[in-house]
Amino acid sequence: MRPDGVEMPRGGVPVASAAHAPGEDACTPPSSLTRLDGFDVVALLLLLCLVATLALTLVVPMTYDEAWTWLWVARRGPWYALSSYEVPNNHTLFSIVESLLPVAAVRAFPALIRVPNLVVAAFVTLVLARLSPKPRWLWTSLALASSPLLTIYVFLARGYLMGSLYVLLAGVAIDRGHDGLAGACAGLAAATVPTFIFVVPGFVLLLVRRRAGKWLGAGVRFGTACVLSALLFYWPKLATVASMGHRYGSHWPLSWVARDTLGVLGANTWLSFALLAVVAWGLSRKQCSNSDVAKLLVAGCVSYVGTVALLVTFHAMRVPYMRNGTFLPLFLLAAVLVLAADSTSGLYRRVALAVLLLSAGMNVVKFVDVFVLKRSEPSAYAPMATLSATPLHRFEGATPARIEVGWAAEPAAQLFFEGNGVRVTINDGIDLRERCLAGSVPGPPGTRVRIVYADGTRGLSCF
Repeated sequence: MRPDGVEMPRGGVPVASAAHAPGEDACTPPSSLTRLDGFDVVALLLLLCLVATLALTLVVPMTYDEAWTWLWVARRGPWYALSSYEVPNNHTLFSIVESLLPVAAVRAFPALIRVPNLVVAAFVTLVLARLSPKPRWLWTSLALASSPLLTIYVFLARGYLMGSLYVLLAGVAIDRGHDGLAGACAGLAAATVPTFIFVVPGFVLLLVRRRAGKWLGAGVRFGTACVLSALLFYWPKLATVASMGHRYGSHWPLSWVARDTLGVLGANTWLSFALLAVVAWGLSRKQCSNSDVAKLLVAGCVSYVGTVALLVTFHAMRVPYMRNGTFLPLFLLAAVLVLAADSTSGLYRRVALAVLLLSAGMNVVKFVDVFVLKRSEPSAYAPMATLSATPLHRFEGATPARIEVGWAAEPAAQLFFEGNGVRVTINDGIDLRERCLAGSVPGPPGTRVRIVYADGTRGLSCF
């Protein structure tokens, strides 16, 4: 203890004591960023995550990409998932995990392919909880409900959530001084979805800045671990993976993708700008702790956008699909959590909380309207429209003679009905005016499903 009342912990860096001048705010102790409030909160978060995910796997219609991944990649085994890369739908690391599911069990219960993301979602929940201010359950649940990545991919069998978790862990590891671990996590993210590698330049710049005189060794540790962990999963197909940027991509201008990615950040464009303003306001304030997690998350977002823009401008790749960047809102929301936890300003916390409340409220209302109340089809919930959700139901009584589907519904229908021996055929001319045998809202073109029975009875399977 120094004579002026400031504690001198090991290492000689002064820390403010418990006594403060009247009216002076105390900085949030750095330890509050790395401790949960008790096992009761952890258990509650995991329980809520478990219940929500299990419920949503039964409510949300099967989609093209997740059904395709299982039928043509995962069920062929881990080696096929590791060595094959015919199209970018193979999120390699996720496909390997998914390939461990029993084929017979998936045939009997197709939603089982969504279970691996239950574990991933639990870890994302814990990481967000560790970054959140008190009360952690409130801030964490709002961030989960606000992020389109979580409201789309927490329950769908795709690799975006797993890749986001690894990049999130990489940012936290850099902040904690574990450069090799950070590089390994970044490499595993790229091994899940290749475009996640675009966050690395931003991470490396902040890594160099933080390590000062030791930046070279830190960069070597990060880079080596990143390359080795990615090559572990890409070595049999490296050339094919590298060529995919030219062969696949969206047909939209880069400005449209940027606009749509921003638009889903806060459920609408105005709330998206409000969230960006909250992030900018927080970054402009004096930091109470030495944590750079918020800066790392924002640097990752800027790095992704900048790298994509550069590569597209010089024709090194095509414009990626919007869903490749759905981790950006999650990172910006996580940055809000870090900044709020680090802030001594009640005003900043209240504004951040209000924006998150509005964003989460709008997102949840739209989601419930489409998937729980089923009053409109998924294109009303914009982020989901790109996933080609297919309206499928288990029909009681007589087994259908055949299922006719639009092209985008074929994989989901095959996954859903292959265990019943029902023939699935493509028919893009299904009449929208036919009656719905189940549900009330027909799917958009490409995802319509017609059920045909042996006696000639037929009708649509609707949302």
